[in-house]
Amino acid sequence: MASRRKKSTLPVHLCDPQAGWIEVAVETPAFHFCEPVSCTPNDFVDELIAGLNLSMHGQPATARASCEPTTFEFAFSPGQCTDGLSFQIVRHANWGRSRGKGQAVLFFQGTRRAVVLSFWRALKALEGRVNAGKYREAMRREFPAQKLRTLSKLPGKD
Repeated sequence: MASRRKKSTLPVHLCDPQAGWIEVAVETPAFHFCEPVSCTPNDFVDELIAGLNLSMHGQPATARASCEPTTFEFAFSPGQCTDGLSFQIVRHANWGRSRGKGQAVLFFQGTRRAVVLSFWRALKALEGRVNAGKYREAMRREFPAQKLRTLSKLPGKD
């Protein structure tokens, strides 16, 4: 009898933004991450899209999620196989003092396509649920729609 290998997935969800915060949830078979992320001092959503774009080109990238005072670093690095991508979330209790000394709280390995597509779907769902004016009001900045459109055009993402 043939056995079916369980497909590895990386469910990602971005909640509707409120008062400068957006909740980010990422789940692996072994770990669950869910934290509200501040829009200051950096634009996490913008950094995430830029990091995904770099990842699709086989380059390492990070996006910082500020949870005041804790910072989570979303790190994407090329995997060992040609189209592989490693993703991890590293917790830094105090970003300015503990950079490089963080604790990994989530790790996932997959193909570039699988990892990037998981985040892309969450970003597209957010863009579809929250109109531009509500996003601007809640986050005090524009949604990076043009950068997301650029990411949408990358080969292998569909």
